[in-house]
Amino acid sequence: MIKFIFICFLSLPTLLFSAPMGFKGSVTSMTDISKRHSFIETNYAYDAKSAIGVKLFHMDNNNRIRDGIEINHIHRLFRKNTKHSQMNWWLFGGIGYLEGSYEAINDKELSTAFVSPGLQWDYETKRVYALVSHQLIRGDSTNHDTTKLKAGFSFYETGYNQTQPWFILEMTNINGITPQLEITPTIRLINKSLYLEGGISNMGNPKIHVMYTF
Repeated sequence: MIKFIFICFLSLPTLLFSAPMGFKGSVTSMTDISKRHSFIETNYAYDAKSAIGVKLFHMDNNNRIRDGIEINHIHRLFRKNTKHSQMNWWLFGGIGYLEGSYEAINDKELSTAFVSPGLQWDYETKRVYALVSHQLIRGDSTNHDTTKLKAGFSFYETGYNQTQPWFILEMTNINGITPQLEITPTIRLINKSLYLEGGISNMGNPKIHVMYTF
């Protein structure tokens, strides 16, 4: 059932995507499409520091299949602005339901509620970008804790109405899903509120990330 909902959400052309949240009153959405972990998420910023949203995701490591739905909350704990940079700390997480198979070679099915607290730090200037996040994903006999590191640089500065290209290196580990640290060099294109990233990981898996704020 969750897989069916997830496929329906991916087929909606109006759901273009942004992260982690926008300005007060905005709707922000994002999607990742990759072999190991795909998701689509949309949230509403009910004030300048907090947002509430819904997330659908699919995990696949050939032996284990996971489909989940989550109601989540994002809160900006701290922000430091300077003339040329911004640094943020985010607290996020939620509760949800997860279903799938323990192993693809048998018929034993997984069905569990889960909690997903997480913490994220990010730093950005017009020329460099860095992000570190760790999220617990815990249910009955389930641990898919996720760690993500991102770092990169822009090729050159542009104006707000121009597209700015970046090189971003992403490293991801999902406990029980990624068989090793997945490293993905990507090209990111930013134009106003639209972000588009694409690359191929060290395991040969293509990955696309799209985000938009409106």
